[in-house]
Amino acid sequence: MMTALRRYFSKLAVWLPLVLDILRVYWKSVVIFVADRIWAWLLDSEGWRQYNAEGGSAAARLSVALVVK
Repeated sequence: MMTALRRYFSKLAVWLPLVLDILRVYWKSVVIFVADRIWAWLLDSEGWRQYNAEGGSAAARLSVALVVK
């Protein structure tokens, strides 16, 4: 049991700073992406098909533009 916990926390110690650093740099894109996914989830299925047929949302394209800059 202790070995498994040590392994878990050692992996967490490696990955957590990396994830937090990425979130610190790209937090705006992450917020926009999550908001876009929630909005898409709230749409009904017919509206979602039309939404995708039109090339996705402006928020998703904006998040890509923010990451590229």
